[in-house]
Amino acid sequence: MSRAEAFAGVVASIRHDMAKATQTLMTASEAGLRDVHLIRDGDAEALSRLEEGLLSVLQVCALEDLIGQRLTQLEAILSGGEPEQGALENGPARPGQGLNQAEIDAWLDEAG
Repeated sequence: MSRAEAFAGVVASIRHDMAKATQTLMTASEAGLRDVHLIRDGDAEALSRLEEGLLSVLQVCALEDLIGQRLTQLEAILSGGEPEQGALENGPARPGQGLNQAEIDAWLDEAG
């Protein structure tokens, strides 16, 4: 097995593990959100914090897509090809570049 094949195997394992973890997080978060609505007549502040936390977990699950794009680029480089950019012209923004969360939230508020 070549170095590139071994690396590609590791990358495939990373993808599998990330997808499995993400699915678990999403399932648990959705169940928690349903439970919050069922017990809403209790401590509203505590339940609101729980709901916000669970929504944050769902948002973080987007990490799998971003890392997946990076891994696809890495696989292409290792195989000697050119990385495809896909739907994002320049790939996901690196830390400190692109829009920050407040800018995205403001844009979504305007659009919605």
